[in-house]
Amino acid sequence: SLGSAVDSGDISASGNILVKTGTDLTLGGQVTSTTGNISLNSAGAINQNNTISTLGSAKTIDILSGSDITMAQGTQTTTTDGNIRYQAAGSAILSELTAGSGTAAIIATNGSISDLAGDAATDITAQTLILTAGSAIADKTNPLEIQVANLSAKATSGGVFLTESGSVTITTLSMTANRVDSKGDTALTAAFSQAGLVSGSDIVFVDGTGSISVGVGGATAAGNVLLSAQSAGSSISASGDISGNNISIVAADRISQTAIADITANGSIDLKAATIDMADGSTATSTNGNIRFEAGTMNIGAISTSGNVSLKGGAILDSGAGEVDITAASLRLEGTQVGSDANYLETNIAKVAASVGGGGVFLDEVTDLILDRVSAVAFTRINSDGTASVLSDPALSDLNSTSVISVRSGGSISMAAGSVAASVAGSISLRAGGSLSLATVNAAAGNVTLAAGSQGRIIDVANDTLVNVTANTINIIGRGQTNSSVALNMAQLEALQLPAIETSARNIYVSAGTNNATATDVRIGAEAVAVLREASAWSLQFVNNGIFVPSVSYIPQSGISAPAAITGANDWNFVRDFDFQLLSHLGSKAETIRSAKMVLPKLLFKPDTASYSSPEMVRSIPKQAIEVSDVARKTSEDPFGLDAFKISDPAMIPIFADSEGPAMFEYWIENIML
Repeated sequence: SLGSAVDSGDISASGNILVKTGTDLTLGGQVTSTTGNISLNSAGAINQNNTISTLGSAKTIDILSGSDITMAQGTQTTTTDGNIRYQAAGSAILSELTAGSGTAAIIATNGSISDLAGDAATDITAQTLILTAGSAIADKTNPLEIQVANLSAKATSGGVFLTESGSVTITTLSMTANRVDSKGDTALTAAFSQAGLVSGSDIVFVDGTGSISVGVGGATAAGNVLLSAQSAGSSISASGDISGNNISIVAADRISQTAIADITANGSIDLKAATIDMADGSTATSTNGNIRFEAGTMNIGAISTSGNVSLKGGAILDSGAGEVDITAASLRLEGTQVGSDANYLETNIAKVAASVGGGGVFLDEVTDLILDRVSAVAFTRINSDGTASVLSDPALSDLNSTSVISVRSGGSISMAAGSVAASVAGSISLRAGGSLSLATVNAAAGNVTLAAGSQGRIIDVANDTLVNVTANTINIIGRGQTNSSVALNMAQLEALQLPAIETSARNIYVSAGTNNATATDVRIGAEAVAVLREASAWSLQFVNNGIFVPSVSYIPQSGISAPAAITGANDWNFVRDFDFQLLSHLGSKAETIRSAKMVLPKLLFKPDTASYSSPEMVRSIPKQAIEVSDVARKTSEDPFGLDAFKISDPAMIPIFADSEGPAMFEYWIENIML
């Protein structure tokens, strides 16, 4: 025990060493123990100008200062797999510490921990490292270089800036040292324990040669967070939570989260790797910022923000089933695949745009969904030097895929005016629990399926005559019930016609069930061939150049010039069946029918309750069914040319094969739902 500083001279012993002063301690010579432990204890500062080392296996070095600990440039503290404990009431300025398979703990209670040299040389080598500072651990311009397998670091009011060589696990750690007393004996110090990475400012942790595992204790910062592992094959895995203001996690190979690991940010979340793998149950949540993932393959757990989400790269898949995968104001999708036919990506978003390759798009929206232009999605990338850059994915419009597009919604699906849903080589399916408002749906030679809910409609969002749907086949699917008769004037009729969707398709299928009500308005181009598959108690209405026949209001009866009214949906149960040749013929007469302002008569299955438990088919068209006395607003001529036609009863019958010009037929399908 000394009353003043030791200025020079080596200290060497075969056993334990204690140097204790009541004031500052300056070591000019080496301190070495061949088989024992070393303790330096100063009421003031400790200035280390030379090497401190223990040569005995697992022997410890314990440095305790009432002020600062400062290692001169080039000085070393080494053990042979023993623990090293540096504790300063103030700050700790380090040169080089090596503990082999032991643990190093640097504690700067009221100050900072810093690297003296400012170079890229390794400052601390150990199996396990605990860093604790009252303010900061290193800084942006001079991170602490470490080579450890296990790590915990805490900076109460400042940042944590570390560069790692090799793979490391962030977890809960504890250590002790052998403290030498005035008799030369030793006693274990109280265990010093700490969990995870904690910062009162930023965390910048860069692993240059290995992988990072975030375990118990996680990584928590009041400021920004960067976890980076960008050497070939390196990954970042999280079984502990990661939180901060803006968060960037960047790995060369894989970023993975277990089901109990959550990423939480006040600002943006930025993940980039070859693979992003969120286990079912894991979350990435931002309070106010955008979330951006980029990966060759990503499996999504639950992403949630009040801002926007951009997912970019390859396959974008759902890691689980049932829960909502993405909650956001808008969603930008750019990749080779989104969801799958077996496992749709579940969303709770207002707006979506996508550009997707051959894997197709499979989305299942909880409520209402708008297919529209998504503005550029900005996010903050935290760089390895601790600076922040604002980057963005550019604005994206429409819903495009080289394969299947399948979108389901518990509410309505609305396409913004001018927007496009296009599949180059696949089919398009839009199924809404509410209404469908269409702009342009183009499946080229593929199929289009449109379905609306029990109270929904399928309409043209722009209310124009431009083609809304282009496909080889269009399926309009639903079940419905007839409404009571309504007498319409021309203004009301035009208002009903205006939102009808226009189609360019070879085949159109309509299937129906019973007991619900949805309105679907479709306008078929002259080149179209349609097939109607009908069931009981739903209405099909044809519109022809402004002439509209309300559902169940026209029942041919000889000698009656006005339609007979059925006032209740359940008054009649009937279906209609349309003959291929008949309706092909009608299609060929399109121009004549249009110019004459004619309507198509309805062919009814009318129940005969005395003889049948199901509707009986009326198998012919009586001549009087098309005469003036039977069809409202029909001329005395026969522009239909129906004399030679009889009704047959195939299950599915094409209609509107027009071969004589560019006529436009419209058919109005009322009360259809999925």
